[in-house]
Amino acid sequence: MLADVDAASVLTAAKAGTDFGYAILLPLAVLVPILYFVQEMTARLAIGTGLGHAELIRERYGFRWAGVAVGTMVLIDLLAYVAEFAGIVLGASLVGVPAVAAVAGALVFQTPLAGASFYGRSRSACLPSACWASWASRRSRRSGTESARSLRFDDGRASGCPRPYPS
Repeated sequence: MLADVDAASVLTAAKAGTDFGYAILLPLAVLVPILYFVQEMTARLAIGTGLGHAELIRERYGFRWAGVAVGTMVLIDLLAYVAEFAGIVLGASLVGVPAVAAVAGALVFQTPLAGASFYGRSRSACLPSACWASWASRRSRRSGTESARSLRFDDGRASGCPRPYPS
C-alpha cells in the first residue's frame, strides 16, 4: 500500500518523528485501525448505495451541510495541492533546479495529464520522470554537491531539527 507517501505527508512524518521520537508509535498503533475502519466503511457505503460522499450527506442532512462538507473538502484539497508544489520546490532545490522553473515545469507537465481522459496511461508516463528525479538526487549526493545548504537556517540547523551532537 502506497498511501500518504506524498511530499507533505513524508515531511510531516519526519517532523513528528524528530519532535516525538518513539513516543508517537503508541498513538499511531491505536489510530491506524480506526482510520482503516473509517476508509473501509466509506468505500462500502459508496459501493452499496452508488452515491458519493456529498450526495449521501445531502440526502440525509440537506443541502446546507452538503455544502459545508464540499467546501471544506475543496479547501483541504487546495491546501494539499499547495503542499505538493512546496514538495516539488524542495525536491528541485536538492538537485539545483530553481523554484520558478520547477513549478512551471510541474504545471506544464501535470496540467495536460490531469485533464486527459486517459489517466491510467498518463500515470504510467510519470514513472520515468520519477525514476530520473531519484537518480538525479542520488547523483548529486554522491558527487558531494551541497545544494541542501539552501535549506539551512542561519544557525546551521537543517529544517529546524536540533543537532544530534555539539559541533
